[in-house]
Amino acid sequence: MSELLPIHLLIVEDDEDDYFLLESSLKEISFEKKITWAESYSKAIELIKSETFDIILVDYRLGAHNGIELVEFVNEYSPYTPTILLTGLKETTIDQQALKYGVYDYLVKDQYTTESLSRSIRYAIEKSKVVKSLKESENKFKNLFENAVEYVFLIDSKYLIIDANKAALKLFDYSEKNKIIGQNIADHINPKISELEKYLNLTVEVEFTVRHLSKKCFCIMNLTAVDAERNIHQVVL
Repeated sequence: MSELLPIHLLIVEDDEDDYFLLESSLKEISFEKKITWAESYSKAIELIKSETFDIILVDYRLGAHNGIELVEFVNEYSPYTPTILLTGLKETTIDQQALKYGVYDYLVKDQYTTESLSRSIRYAIEKSKVVKSLKESENKFKNLFENAVEYVFLIDSKYLIIDANKAALKLFDYSEKNKIIGQNIADHINPKISELEKYLNLTVEVEFTVRHLSKKCFCIMNLTAVDAERNIHQVVL
């Protein structure tokens, strides 16, 4: 785990004895670490706003609040900071609720071991890196999509337009996407796109018309699958 050194952990726990037990277990894990303790919900909020943490371990019961409320705050304020929820034996039924609200992992008090604690921390930090990387890739694709000089459309299996970039909107003389979303792109292309598979990954010459403007363009079209599972394709003209 040398690539993660040092790790700054925040423990949010209002029971001092439980905190010291967790701290003791963490000290047995063989990676360099800095541990900060927040003994209340409000203290945790204060620390999260003022410091950067690599991971946050949160007790489910925090006085008038609960750990899921804090996880929701973390997801909004610092979305790539992973969280692990600590629950009591009688609270194991909240695991699905916890995962639904974005908890990376959860551990049951009095049952976790040093090994399971270490594994949970590794898993949460690595997962947060993947999530961040995917989001950055998504944003990069979005920027490329929106600002491409080509006319770019995303279509579904029925050839309905579900998104279009700025150039495509300009081609249709639209200022808002809701004017173009839902149109059938096959109505504008000759020869007709009757079978996606026929044109998939090929570059072909087509005639593209914008009927309400009586505009006709002769274009090079490229069709690729961007989400095979959902049958979403990208059309570039």
